[in-house]
Amino acid sequence: MQLDKIVAFHKALSDPIRVKMLVLLARGELSGQELAARLYVAPPTVTHHAAKLREAALIKERRERNTIYFAINEYFIRQNSAATVNLIFGACRRRTLR
Repeated sequence: MQLDKIVAFHKALSDPIRVKMLVLLARGELSGQELAARLYVAPPTVTHHAAKLREAALIKERRERNTIYFAINEYFIRQNSAATVNLIFGACRRRTLR
């Protein structure tokens, strides 16, 4: 995995609201309104943070009429986490970073 993708993954996780969103979504799909209510933030705040998570492929979304539902993308979270560990400890073993 490319270093740029790993950095983008960690940037997406660099905000407490985004981490909280992922924790809530790990329990199941939620609408933007439900996320806003549970996080005590305005719906536009959820939209902003969801865009950052979506750009890093950490969440998926689907539209049903006027409602957007968000779901966690567990595969990409696990892949990026593993790639981070492999990069850090692989570079340590190689004693170089490319």
